[in-house]
Order: sequence, then C-alpha cells, then structure tokens
Amino acid sequence: MVRILDLYDHPPADGRVICADEFGPLNLQPRPGRGGQMFYRFRNRKRWREFLGFLKQLRDSFPAGKLYVVCDNYEPHKKADVIEWCRPNGVELVFTPATRPG
Repeated sequence: MVRILDLYDHPPADGRVICADEFGPLNLQPRPGRGGQMFYRFRNRKRWREFLGFLKQLRDSFPAGKLYVVCDNYEPHKKADVIEWCRPNGVELVFTPATRPG
C-alpha cells in the first residue's frame, strides 16, 4: 500500500501512473500531479489475454516513459505471459495489497 500511495502522491518523472480495474471507476479520488484522462474498454471476458491487450493499448497510447499500472491481485494480472511482456515493454504492475480473511 505504501508503494501505491507514494506513486499517487509523488508521480514519477520517468513515466505515468495508471490505475486499472475491470469493474470501472468505482472510487476515483483526486490526487496531485498530472492526470484526468480515463481510458476504457468493454470486453465480454476478463481473462489474461484481454488484460494484456489493454496493457498493449496503454503502451501504444503512451509510447514514451515507463508505465506504472496499479491493479488488484486478480489472477489474470499475474499470468506469466503478462509479466513477461511487461518487463521489456517498460510496464511495472503495482499490485494492491491482498486482504486476508479474519
């Protein structure tokens, strides 16, 4: 959580911080820094292939600089194919903290 809050409060000069959520902008909070754009895609499924396609679309939209993509711990986000694509393409996935029952 500390990493995410730091990215929000001190956006890195070498890239952009982007939040991704399959369910839409449920709880947008204003933060300092550049921003205000919203990108969305409607898909019938939420598999790793769709998520990777979304990351590729973001990379095409922002070709310069690193992308810090804040996302939850949904299993398709952690698929090896996704992680392997991110590294050489300047995308860092920053996962929200997992909650533990009890």
